[in-house]
Amino acid sequence: EKLLQNVTDANELSWSFRISNSLRVMKTPTSDLFKELLILLQSNVVESHRNLQSSLAMALAERMYRVCINNLAYQNNYPANIYGEICNEDSDFLSDFLSYVKFKLTECSENND
Repeated sequence: EKLLQNVTDANELSWSFRISNSLRVMKTPTSDLFKELLILLQSNVVESHRNLQSSLAMALAERMYRVCINNLAYQNNYPANIYGEICNEDSDFLSDFLSYVKFKLTECSENND
């Protein structure tokens, strides 16, 4: 989060690309990393920059799907035989992420965004 203190309106798009690309090429996802990214997503810094927030949310959703839901993608893209199962549909951070998305969708519909 400290690194993102440097995000301004002028460089927000650049930071959005950096975060999105970093998650896309993630080699060793862990449940702790997903938890930290969820905390980052909910931080004031990220929430104050809409492009950054949406990029992180979409990249995080895609990674969680590939690691937690789509077992074939996980086994083909990550060293599953070394790390074992990182998460599944019942993982706490996945439930927390879905609750966050639901809250944001409700908030947007109430504000007509």
